[in-house]
Amino acid sequence: MWTARSRARATGMVVSMTLTLSLLAGAGCQEETKKPVERPAGTMEQAQMRQIALATARRGTIGGVAYPEGGLRLMRVRGYGLVTGLVDKGSRRCPESLRNYLIDAIRRTRMSDPYRRKTGFEPTAAEMIDSPDTAVVLVEAQIPAGAIKGRRFDVRVTAVDEETQSLVGGVLLQTELKVFQSLSPAAILEGRTLAQAGGPIFINPFREATATAAVIHQREGSIIAGGIATEDRKLSLATVTESYATVRQIQDAINTRFKADPPTASADSPRTIGLRVPAAYRGREGRFLELLLHLPLGGGAEVQARAKILAAELSQPDAPHKELALSLEGIGRPAIDFIRPLYAHANRQVNSAAATAGVRLNDAAAIDVIVRHANDPRSPYRYQAIRELGECQTVPRAAAALRELLDGDDAQVRVLAYESLRMVDRRAVAQTIVGERIENFLLEIVPTKGRPMIYVRRTKAPRIALIGGDRMECRPPLLCADAESPVTLTAKDGDQMVAILRKDPARTLGPYYTSLSVPVLTRFLGSDLRTEIGGKLQGLGLDYGSVVAVLYRLCSAGAINADMKWEEPGSDELLGPLQPVGRPESEL
Repeated sequence: MWTARSRARATGMVVSMTLTLSLLAGAGCQEETKKPVERPAGTMEQAQMRQIALATARRGTIGGVAYPEGGLRLMRVRGYGLVTGLVDKGSRRCPESLRNYLIDAIRRTRMSDPYRRKTGFEPTAAEMIDSPDTAVVLVEAQIPAGAIKGRRFDVRVTAVDEETQSLVGGVLLQTELKVFQSLSPAAILEGRTLAQAGGPIFINPFREATATAAVIHQREGSIIAGGIATEDRKLSLATVTESYATVRQIQDAINTRFKADPPTASADSPRTIGLRVPAAYRGREGRFLELLLHLPLGGGAEVQARAKILAAELSQPDAPHKELALSLEGIGRPAIDFIRPLYAHANRQVNSAAATAGVRLNDAAAIDVIVRHANDPRSPYRYQAIRELGECQTVPRAAAALRELLDGDDAQVRVLAYESLRMVDRRAVAQTIVGERIENFLLEIVPTKGRPMIYVRRTKAPRIALIGGDRMECRPPLLCADAESPVTLTAKDGDQMVAILRKDPARTLGPYYTSLSVPVLTRFLGSDLRTEIGGKLQGLGLDYGSVVAVLYRLCSAGAINADMKWEEPGSDELLGPLQPVGRPESEL
């Protein structure tokens, strides 16, 4: 029986990452036998027709009787830590309420550091805090929805004391992150530690070229993939009404589609179903939830009839195409025969949605439609199509289309094509991890017939892509010098090597010489600062942000035969599913 509480739950049900499920009064598992709704012109408002189509898409699915309840929202966490390596640009001051907390945290970090020196001078925790080479910072982050233990995520750091001049070149010591609370800036956080954070701070080196964007102050920065979850987040669904039969039906539908050991779903109570994210969807939790909520609860002839009705609705130009396509995808391969005729539909939105469902169901006939949208500069679904090629199971066809896009002139299309190509065909990208003691960043070289381009990630993973890197070289004469940079690069006209001076707080090291090749130069800048057997220097030990800044200055001066582009705000939404949006959580 429906109660006030169950009605409230119903209004919070989520069927996609951005839409809240509504219209639950007619939702259920009844047999789907009625014909598609006729739509005579002028008899119904467009919004009303859309609501009818939405009800059709949701009827008989998991999302029609249950909603995400736990672990499916971003979780805000924060902590306080100490940044080192600031060379007199930090601050000696520390709020008294944080001092003892930080001293204990530094001691714990030292005890767990496998690279800690066992002999020689080591300042005390109090001396470190009092040094102008360090700064106390506020550390904030959002643990991803559905994150499991070990999942990495980005963090933001902000200097607490106004005397701190810059965090450039700094490294955050290991810091505990706890659930976010609205406290004063210097308040101590209590509660269970949910994540750890640490690593080199990345300051935007492109700030001079982004006048329209918010200026990123040097007292603020980010640590790319610097956070790590220390425990699994609990995931669960809740049914609108309590029913053992319903939760078991949901459990069986999920486990039939997402086979795993241990099972993906478990009926924990008459109202809740616990979830585990399958290995294939790690990092794509939003995509997992999106499909899960559109799985059908029926089977056999009922599903066939439902697929026919959904396909008929999908052919309407004003239909909720994404919802309908997801419900068809949820049905599985039996839906292919009904959506295949829509690949040739004259309406772009219809054929794009149908082909997306078809590609995800591994229908080879759908790939040509997706490729057509990806190649069409006028298609409003171009970016989505390129993303879809990155998850396509028809690897040779998808990879060939992406390579062609990579050779084009549109910088954003080339970036999207590169990101998709590295997912669908790893052999197309040569990867090198730069840094041995601590992994600094990932360097990728991608062949292309187009103009060479350097692409830099600023979220999720420190990664530099040299697109056309096999043809990318420094062009003497060149001079790359900046007061904030730890290195100075020079090469006279006709030189075959680049000379590099490495600035140290106490002295200047070098000159060291390396190749004009940009891949070789990039590896040398970021590799560990140590001498190999035979006396050869392995690298200069620059952090990711410093390496990116050097490449940016060289490109800006025309000293590298390449354009440079970095990950734009918002473009990541085109490369991966949106984080789930759901009800506020009462659990961790």
